[in-house]
Amino acid sequence: MMWRVSMGHFKEQPQQRFTYWEDVTEITQVASRKKFQTGQEVHTWLASMDFELQIYNMLSPDENVNAMKFRFIRDQHRYITSHAILRIIISKYVKEDSSSIKFGKNKYGKPFLNYQEGEDAVRFNMSYSEGVVCYVVSAKNEVGIDLEYVKSDFDWLGIAKRYFSQKEVNLLKRLPKGNQIKEFFNFWTRKEALLKAKGIGLSGMEETKDGEFMTNSSLVSFNYGEDFIGTLAIGSENPHVRFFRFTDHDG
Repeated sequence: MMWRVSMGHFKEQPQQRFTYWEDVTEITQVASRKKFQTGQEVHTWLASMDFELQIYNMLSPDENVNAMKFRFIRDQHRYITSHAILRIIISKYVKEDSSSIKFGKNKYGKPFLNYQEGEDAVRFNMSYSEGVVCYVVSAKNEVGIDLEYVKSDFDWLGIAKRYFSQKEVNLLKRLPKGNQIKEFFNFWTRKEALLKAKGIGLSGMEETKDGEFMTNSSLVSFNYGEDFIGTLAIGSENPHVRFFRFTDHDG
């Protein structure tokens, strides 16, 4: 089946020029909010992948194997840290020890909690770029997230011609040169977040020019400083999103 990311099918929230990230010292208090548990809130978390953590064998054997596949020590550390933080955050929502959480993956590689099923299962997704990692967590709705570091030294137009519709490419080309790069990343993060919410991920990116996609969903744009652009895709209309920055005090 072919899929299309048609913005006409989605309620796009007003793009935030400045996203306020609230520093949190106790994740448990955030995770236990009634508005989150009833699906009225979706939570987004941000952290540095260079965070210093006392991990103590928190990751699974498979995660440790994956970490060792990276050639450079810095990349190994970032993989371990980002997955450890995921475990710490999710553990507060499901009230389980972080090291005992078990993840599964669908055939496209999207992770899920393999012991939770049904409507009330906690959904989550993660994305990272240039040493920064973001997570989105929801109690009721499918979610996807993409975070990208805005860079200009690459063939963005060639990528757009491959993955975007002709209408989108023409729109980008008509923009002032100073706006083209950021708008490219706005388009890209929307598409990837939607694909990840659907559970397909980048494997479906080339197929986003034809067909239909998921409806009754919302796109929420966000930023981190001047250099990072992101999008959330949430399987509900009018979601209330809160943005938090990870600290280790509640770990």
